[in-house]
Amino acid sequence: MPVRIIIEPVSEELKARRIANTEKYNKKKGSTTSKGFKERAGFNFIVTNLVSEKYSAELIQKLYHLRWQIELVFKAWKSFLKIHTFPKGSSDRITSILYSKLIWAVLSWKICMAIGKIGQISVLKVHRLIASTKEELRAQLLGICSKWLALLEKLNLKHLSKEHRKHRLKIEEIVISI
Repeated sequence: MPVRIIIEPVSEELKARRIANTEKYNKKKGSTTSKGFKERAGFNFIVTNLVSEKYSAELIQKLYHLRWQIELVFKAWKSFLKIHTFPKGSSDRITSILYSKLIWAVLSWKICMAIGKIGQISVLKVHRLIASTKEELRAQLLGICSKWLALLEKLNLKHLSKEHRKHRLKIEEIVISI
């Protein structure tokens, strides 16, 4: 299958951070960071089978960055909502648990979007907040506790903001530019 590689240079700051993180990891393992890695750390490499006549390198870079944001959503679902684990039981029980986890995923996504109207937010941080307050949220959904939304309003949502990174487009900017 024919493929092509797109090489995108990264900032010196990101390159230095990649090297520092790798050297820290290698130091724990008792190994050294190779010269080749240090050279490669200055680039993003994207391998694709999309034809260049239809998909320019710039478009593929934007699509890749958007895909990474989608991967973060799935990581949040897996890490905080435990959407990938199921207890043993009958198929009906597992089906019910699957549906409830999917409902939690949709509900958490709706909460992310509602909070996101305040400003661009980190999906992982919002899911961590939801996971830490899930009992209160569950009580709210069951009609037992009507104070969960008030609790959410009282929380300082500034700590949920994404850190602004230089030379990075926001998700909305990537979608608009495509």
